[in-house]
Amino acid sequence: MFVAGFVGNQPQWTSLAQDWPKAIAPRKSLHLQSLRFLYDRDRRTLVRVGEAIRLSGVKPIIGGLFQGDYLPGVRGSDIERFLYG
Repeated sequence: MFVAGFVGNQPQWTSLAQDWPKAIAPRKSLHLQSLRFLYDRDRRTLVRVGEAIRLSGVKPIIGGLFQGDYLPGVRGSDIERFLYG
């Protein structure tokens, strides 16, 4: 199982929220599953988004574990149900 995202404090998130609309313009929203990376405009958008994230100061995070290592500690609990989606 893996979890990934970003972590930051309130000023960092505020900064990113202010810069985000300019970074994804002319789009109103950004859904990575709809990008096909076939067009230079998509690449340029991702460069702008990456720069906005970097300048805001929020940090990317990722964490993972093997389900088999985790399961014995949660067996019989509500969490076990979520492991099997």
